[in-house]
Amino acid sequence: MTPRITFFTEGVNEYHPFPFLDVVELADGYLVQVELAGVEPEAVSVSVTRDALVIEGERPPRYPEGARKVLRMELSYGRFRRELELPADADASGVTARWTRGLLWVRVPRHTVRHAVEIEVDE
Repeated sequence: MTPRITFFTEGVNEYHPFPFLDVVELADGYLVQVELAGVEPEAVSVSVTRDALVIEGERPPRYPEGARKVLRMELSYGRFRRELELPADADASGVTARWTRGLLWVRVPRHTVRHAVEIEVDE
């Protein structure tokens, strides 16, 4: 049986998620790849809240001057916001983002040291 993934998820009322994204687990963390063709890097922000990775921005429609009407529309335009719950082992302070040819790559490292700590109980 495949274990249920409870992190990097969104609310159930996301009918048409835009932009599309992939999340890949790496040996030392996670990689989020976001498809943002037609979006300027300056129009995108990446932030980390207490327990979530937030990617938001805007993709404006781009039609040539003199276009009379849209006959078919399959591309998504407008403001977008993707909020992904971070796993417990994510190191929010080490998140980095890189823009390459219309793709946003967000790397979320894991905490490097996670070990049990003995707590002394005072009387």
